[in-house]
Formats: sequence, structure tokens, C-alpha cells
Amino acid sequence: MYDEEINFEEQFKEEHDNNFFGDSHNQSKYWYSILVYVSLFFFGFASILFMTLFSSLNLDSLYHKNPSDTSFALYASSMGVGNLTIVDENEFENSYSDLTKLYRIIYEIDGYVLLIHKDAVGIVSFGTETSYLEKIDSEGDVYYLKDSIFSQISEGNLKKWENGLPITLVSAKNHVPGFITSTELKVAETKPFSTPLMDSLVLSLSYVTVAVILILILRPILINEFHLFKRQPEKVSIIARGFINSLLIIFIFNFVSMALASLIGNANQTSLNQLSINNLLSSPLPAAISLIAIVCFGPIVEELIFRKSLMGLFKNDKIALLVSSFTFALIHITSELLTGFTSDFFVNLVAYLGGGFAFGYIYIKSKRNIWIPIIVHMLYNLLSVIMTFL
Repeated sequence: MYDEEINFEEQFKEEHDNNFFGDSHNQSKYWYSILVYVSLFFFGFASILFMTLFSSLNLDSLYHKNPSDTSFALYASSMGVGNLTIVDENEFENSYSDLTKLYRIIYEIDGYVLLIHKDAVGIVSFGTETSYLEKIDSEGDVYYLKDSIFSQISEGNLKKWENGLPITLVSAKNHVPGFITSTELKVAETKPFSTPLMDSLVLSLSYVTVAVILILILRPILINEFHLFKRQPEKVSIIARGFINSLLIIFIFNFVSMALASLIGNANQTSLNQLSINNLLSSPLPAAISLIAIVCFGPIVEELIFRKSLMGLFKNDKIALLVSSFTFALIHITSELLTGFTSDFFVNLVAYLGGGFAFGYIYIKSKRNIWIPIIVHMLYNLLSVIMTFL
């Protein structure tokens, strides 16, 4: 399809085939770009810089230096898909709203509430009674753990959710519940932590910083390819077809991912990367700031690294696509990777391979003009954000 619809000038085609990959000057630019990304973004030097700056401002809206034990327990558990958090009910209601809104109450006992993350949809199946859940409100849609299930969890006899993910019990330091006899209860040690507003600022500024540096490094290449892209008579249709193709490819990979998840008993698992994004989108101001990174500068950085720079190191399209796709996927599931090659790692690996393959495929079919996958990637992320709010 693309071979007929995306036709760059013959002069550019010859220049691309004969000189592009043999140009040591371009190769060095790609290596410099990758080095910048690895140091500033992957190893987090840019994030560390901005976090240090914001934490020094002593603004409670950015950094909680003296949080309550319950607030920190909620913060610490917000990035754990399988966490079952136990906190005092009154303290939960009085905690920071940007934290409490992340949770769903799943059980109540002796003045405590048991919570799971609202986006951890795979650990229990809400909306229907299951072996774990029972409906407690005949007129509403409230489901709690069955008493027998809670007893097994609290005694340490039941250690996995319905989808096979391990149950991790977490409590606040000042209110360790006596009814939990399981030896695997984790008590959150209270310490200062950043707010969603600060996290969104750090994320966006990190992406902006890396994007600006990459654009400066790759500026001659980007300018040349932008002029070539402008000359295309059907720019809108090219982007539209690329976007549709990306949706189809990602849908296929997601289908395979869900099939694999069902096969190994890990259905509907939310990736930690997606969970962190959802946390930022849960409050209006952090969400607005995060959109800068998610919709604009994130796609720019990722396309300049995983497509333009990384694929630019390989002349063979198939090898370039394979390396780029796997690297793109692994970067997005580093948290799962650090916890070991568990079932959720492989499920999310397949899902993120879809994005890497889709954007890489579009990049190749557009004669390696980076502007097309950048725009398609932006549109896809925008659609994903819209779907999150629906």
C-alpha cells in the first residue's frame, strides 16, 4: 500500500540509498543522540536535576516533606498493581485527594479500609460476583471481598488474585492492623515524596530537555526530511493511512497479548508504565501538564531515538525493525523487567512490541522520513489519552 502512496522524489531516493547509511557524519549523530537519551532520560539525570530543583522550593503542592503515615502508604502503593493497602478509614478520608482518588475500597473492618488501585482492573473482576467478590449494595454497583476470601488473605493462606498476580499486603506505619496475621505484611516506612504536580512537571521538562538536545543534534537531517515531506502532494492521506495502519498493527499485538494473558492466567494486567501515566492523569493540572510530554515531546523523543537514530545504525530494514521494536518495548516495561521475567513481563512485552513495530513499519514504508511516524505517534497517544478519560 505505502509503496505506491508514499513517493518521494527520485533524487531523494537515490541519495537515500547511496549515501545515507554510509555517511559517517550521520552515524555519529545517531550515536550522540542515543547517548543523550540513555544518560539524561534512561538513567534519569534530567529527572534528578528537576526533582532536586523543585524539592528545594519547599512548596507543599510540589513536595510533601512531612506527610502522614497513611498518605505515604497510599503513595507507596500507587505503583503496585497487586497491592492490597490497609489504612485507617478516617485518615484515608483526610489524606491528599490526589491520592485517595486513585483507590477503590474493597473491604472494611474494625475502622480500617482495604484498598486496591482503581486501574488495577485485572486483579479482580468488578461488575459481577466471582469467587472473590460479592455484591453488598443491592441498588448500586458495590462489590467487596467475601469474608472467607479476606480471612484467607489476612492469614496468609491466599497469596494470589484471581488473575494469578501475587497479593502484596501494605499498611501505614502508625496503624499496623492486628487482624493481619500474615508474615508477609509490608509496613511502609514514611518519608517525603513528590506530588502528581511535581511528577508531571519533571516528566514534561525532562522530555522537553531531551527533545531540544536531540533536535539540535539531528537538525540538518530533520530540516532535509521536513522539506521532502512538505513536497508530498497527499500529506494528509499519508498521515491518515499511517495512523490507521498503526491502529491495526497495535490491535493485532494487543489481541495476541490478551490471548497470552488468558492462557497463562494473567488477564487484563495493567502495565506499571500505564499505571504511572494514569496516576498523572487523575488530577486536572498534572494531567494538563503531562499532555505536553505524552502527546507532543514524548513522541518526538521516542521517534528520534528508536526510529531515526537506532534504526539508522542498520542498513537492513528487517534487522533495524526488529532491534528497534524490542528496544522500544523493553524501555516501556523496565519496571517489570527489574522484577524478573514473570508472566506480566511477557504479556506487556507483546503489547508494547505492537507500538514499536507499528511506528517502525510506518517509518520504513515512508522511506525513513521521520516526520511521518512522529505525527502518527502523536495522534495515537492523543487517542489513548482520550480513551483514558472516556
